[in-house]
Amino acid sequence: MQSQHDADFAKRVFVSNYRLFDQEEKPVASLVILSDSSAEWRPSEYGYSVFGSHMQLRFPTVKLQDYRNRTAELETDTNPFAIVTLTHLKALETKGKNDIRYNWKGRLFRSLYHRAWKAEQIRHLYDFIDWMVDLPEELNDKLWEEMRQYEKENNMPYINSAERYGMKKGLEQGLEQGRQEGELQTLRTTIEEILKLRFGALPDEVREYIHHLSDSARLRHLQREAVLCPQLEGFTEQLSLAE
Repeated sequence: MQSQHDADFAKRVFVSNYRLFDQEEKPVASLVILSDSSAEWRPSEYGYSVFGSHMQLRFPTVKLQDYRNRTAELETDTNPFAIVTLTHLKALETKGKNDIRYNWKGRLFRSLYHRAWKAEQIRHLYDFIDWMVDLPEELNDKLWEEMRQYEKENNMPYINSAERYGMKKGLEQGLEQGRQEGELQTLRTTIEEILKLRFGALPDEVREYIHHLSDSARLRHLQREAVLCPQLEGFTEQLSLAE
């Protein structure tokens, strides 16, 4: 599988082939899928001749660009790789054209519901389309809502977009909350370490106050005070002012 032009690609296919043959001592077939955007680049062999000795490997290739005018065929083909190919082509074709991409992503999603495939297979392809045909967040959110309504109207049980969208949002919120809590904990630890280095062991009430503080602006202020206060008493006065 090769997604961009590479002058050494045919040589790499040749090297992979003979290394596998050497390792396994069995015939090796090299099959190539070219998913780049060029219509002309079509490597299909590699070889050399020296002192009357000739070595050559010819390998079959499939060029996904050859299918770019076969949309109707790909949309109805029962082979799962047809929808994979169509998704890849539309991702290339609609790059930088978000309105068109939005329509195609929804069309690709809806086409999955009408395939005679197992639910798990449909879910995997759904994930592939979602990953391959990326959209700005606001358009993606709009599409998730559109798919949720489509599933509801057509009684489609396979994907459950509402649940998946909720999980996605929950994960994003969890990651953001985790990031914020990590920053707060770093501030708390820094303040305690500065105070211990400057004044020794801290009173329990000071450590408890710092540990339970969740205002990042307040913590940053206390971090500065931990550095500047000449005595621990001056720092603790800062705590009492916050009560």
